[in-house]
Amino acid sequence: SQNSLNTFGTVEAIEKWAYLDVSGGITQQAISAFGTQSVGTTAANANYTETSTYRWSPYVRGQLVGETLYEVRYSQSATHSKSALVTDVTTEEGLVKLAGVSSQRLVAWTAEGVSQRVSFSAGRATEADQLKASLTLAASPSLGLIAIGGTEANNYTSLEKERHAISGVGVKWIPSERTKFTAARENRFFGEGHSLTFEHRTARTL
Repeated sequence: SQNSLNTFGTVEAIEKWAYLDVSGGITQQAISAFGTQSVGTTAANANYTETSTYRWSPYVRGQLVGETLYEVRYSQSATHSKSALVTDVTTEEGLVKLAGVSSQRLVAWTAEGVSQRVSFSAGRATEADQLKASLTLAASPSLGLIAIGGTEANNYTSLEKERHAISGVGVKWIPSERTKFTAARENRFFGEGHSLTFEHRTARTL
């Protein structure tokens, strides 16, 4: 027998302020990419195991003075495998985010702080903290220039946390109310990071 689950839900605990996201999934996954593979999930073999992942995330969000928005969130997820060859993982994350725009909408800004801890059933835990801000200046009604700065600390490559600076630039182009394009590049502790986002809504979709 095999189990399968894919579910997600959001509870509005306090109207327009406090929420709870919950999700869960059960899938059949290969233990090793180099072991025997099956076409589909129905032909099970010794290289396949059942893996379950569950997540819950309470958060609050609202509006402060003016047009400043805030969100405070805690998330915890756990992944468990029936095979002793696969490590179980528990992830905890805290997030505080602020975002605002000037009265004439010439300047938009965001500030975000994230703290994460990942624990493994085999091996040491990893910790990562990040504090990052971005500033978008309107060069024209459809074009915005983005500056990114911040700091991060983690113990990915050492036993103690090592701190690194974050810097970056980007551009946002909004040729119409239904089309948005954003590109950014950041200097991170691992090298350069790139992101590219394109959104388009057709005339008859929401």
